[in-house]
Amino acid sequence: MQASDESMERMLVSVNEVVSYFDQLKARVNRIGQEFHATDDVTRSVLRNSQEVEKSTSELAAIIEEASAALEEMSATVETLTDDNVVIGNVMNHTAEEAKKLMESTK
Repeated sequence: MQASDESMERMLVSVNEVVSYFDQLKARVNRIGQEFHATDDVTRSVLRNSQEVEKSTSELAAIIEEASAALEEMSATVETLTDDNVVIGNVMNHTAEEAKKLMESTK
């Protein structure tokens, strides 16, 4: 009977060890599950942020395109004004020469 009791004791110790290992395994699986949930949350956050960056980038590209078009218009306007100023300068020089001639002829 004593052998049977010792055998039962060993089996009980073995069962307790197995239960302990399964408890440890359960705890590890739970931690892994929590880490997967945290990773999922981070992934969703990164996805949201990347969508916001994509939207902002598209908006910035549109702004840059509009600014570029405005600068081209300004450049064309400056070029036209420069050409007009040259014409005005030539007309003023011609008018000054004519006025000088007129003044000399009236002397």
